[in-house]
Amino acid sequence: MDAAATQYNTAIVQSPTVGRILDAGRFNDIEQVISSGGQGGINANNPISKIIVLHGEVIDGLEITYRKTDGGGTGVPVPHGTSTQTTDTNLQQTPVELKATEQIIAITGMHGLSQPDVQFGHRVVRIQFAIYDKATGEMRVTKVFGSRSSTPFVVTANGNFVSFGGYAINSLDSVAQAAKKGVEGGIYGLFFDDVEYETV
Repeated sequence: MDAAATQYNTAIVQSPTVGRILDAGRFNDIEQVISSGGQGGINANNPISKIIVLHGEVIDGLEITYRKTDGGGTGVPVPHGTSTQTTDTNLQQTPVELKATEQIIAITGMHGLSQPDVQFGHRVVRIQFAIYDKATGEMRVTKVFGSRSSTPFVVTANGNFVSFGGYAINSLDSVAQAAKKGVEGGIYGLFFDDVEYETV
């Protein structure tokens, strides 16, 4: 007689928000992108294939590409905050690519009023990703994106991070360009969705 297969309960757990909560501009990819079927669902075991971090002194924007559940490759990139089509040539756009065996298991950074001055307001000012390769057991940590100082944060996953959420004003302007114009723009706050597995 075959042994019974192990069964699991799964839960999506949302981290606390780091940075600023806005009255408008809320996004949650697990609701707006994944649940809508616009991407055909994502692969919860290996959800993220690429993140483009737009950064200068603070985190201006993120563009995230998720893997599909149906084996059909990756979905379209999902932008938040400053667009990769920005006209600010001083803004860096750094890709973080994840292999099919890699998962983001921790995210660190800084949030709050950016120092030494507060011209950019309350927002996420630095971010860094810890990535685990389940095939090799190796861990790698990306560079720190952003250079301003503020209050540190650390968010760890009990399983692995599957999607991003937060508060952003989508714009072609960088945060620096928006500040000069006296308008809102870029990433303000972020939270992260984690899939937890529990043996039944």
